[in-house]
Amino acid sequence: MILSSPFTLYKITFLLFSCSFFLTYLLTPLIRKIALRFEILDTPSLERKIHKTPMPLLGGVALFLGFLLTLCFLYLIISYYFSIGGPYYFVFEEEKDLLWIKVGLYLICSIMILLIGILVTSFLSSSK
Repeated sequence: MILSSPFTLYKITFLLFSCSFFLTYLLTPLIRKIALRFEILDTPSLERKIHKTPMPLLGGVALFLGFLLTLCFLYLIISYYFSIGGPYYFVFEEEKDLLWIKVGLYLICSIMILLIGILVTSFLSSSK
């Protein structure tokens, strides 16, 4: 791995973690309002439920949006460093073609998990 400074990767990792954390922190109240507005709620109808009031079920969407926007930010960082340091700045020689394939597969799988979660929660909230 070619790096101009040994702490560059740590700085980028910290920046991405901070970006993901704050985006999720800021998006959670917005997603909560959307879930309350469209009544996608978990109602405490069973005895085994701990909460007494209905709880919003779309918290995973805020996590996913934080992940997705951070992934877009990572793409911008990598594109910037590709223009400065060349195409081998972040990847090992044998993985140069696989980087974006891996990122794309992670994104496709996470979108599928998100959609399945939304479908299940909307089905469960509408069947009550």
